[in-house]
Amino acid sequence: GMTQFVLIKREVDAAVCLKDSHIDEARYQLEYLSREYPTCHIVWIELSRLELEQGNMEECRKILIKGLQYLPGNDTLLEKRVKIEERLRNCEGVLECAKQFLATNSTRCVKSIVEAAIVVAKLGYGYQASELFRNLMQRNLFTQGGVTLDYIRFVFKTEDYQKGLSLLKNTLAKLTKHGPIWFFTFSVLERDHTVC
Repeated sequence: GMTQFVLIKREVDAAVCLKDSHIDEARYQLEYLSREYPTCHIVWIELSRLELEQGNMEECRKILIKGLQYLPGNDTLLEKRVKIEERLRNCEGVLECAKQFLATNSTRCVKSIVEAAIVVAKLGYGYQASELFRNLMQRNLFTQGGVTLDYIRFVFKTEDYQKGLSLLKNTLAKLTKHGPIWFFTFSVLERDHTVC
């Protein structure tokens, strides 16, 4: 319950306080806590942060993956892992995180999946990024207009203009009340008078 979390947090904080003066002791304490309380995400977060601050990116990644074995689908760990995989330019890793986000099938994760898809595109894998977006569309998790708009912008940027336009028309039919999508549509119409 809550009381155990408070106790673990206290121990984690005590270990973190050692970082500046006794890094090895801090690491030892956090590793110990990760064995004692493997299902408490804050232990994995702090241990991975310690390695990241030391510049040990690969080690940081290993810790996050280990934490996710105990806490599959944990948003916080997955979000951290996406950032690390991006810095390591590891597209496979980002895609794996996106798959885990998709598996939770919650609208809460939509933003994270969109962010992962954009990272994948930035790393030069436009096709995989589009696949991720299509996966999202099929799951009807696109209740949030803002995320849909992210996708439409993405299509305009990375794929073709006509595809962007037809997507925009379909979306407007579904999300008639979403203001920003209308504004985006008007900005597209201003650039291209041949839409309607």
